[in-house]
Amino acid sequence: MKIIRNGIEYELTPAEMREAYLEKKFEYLKDDIQCKAEEMDIELSDEQSEEIADRAEKWLGNNESLWESYWMTIEYVLEENVDGGC
Repeated sequence: MKIIRNGIEYELTPAEMREAYLEKKFEYLKDDIQCKAEEMDIELSDEQSEEIADRAEKWLGNNESLWESYWMTIEYVLEENVDGGC
């Protein structure tokens, strides 16, 4: 993957792309936590938000039903697109 920053083109290695993906994914998780906390009238500090995101990320990673649903969804979409045409 290539990115352009300040007019300079950089090519990211697969490891750099993975790291950037994981960082952004964690940022989105923290944003989701903040939004849900606001809906629930809970005030969180940045430190609390980070801590909760860490715990949520670990729980989500160990949740078998989440991954089962993830792969079933991908399988379903693949079958629909292959059988029905893209």
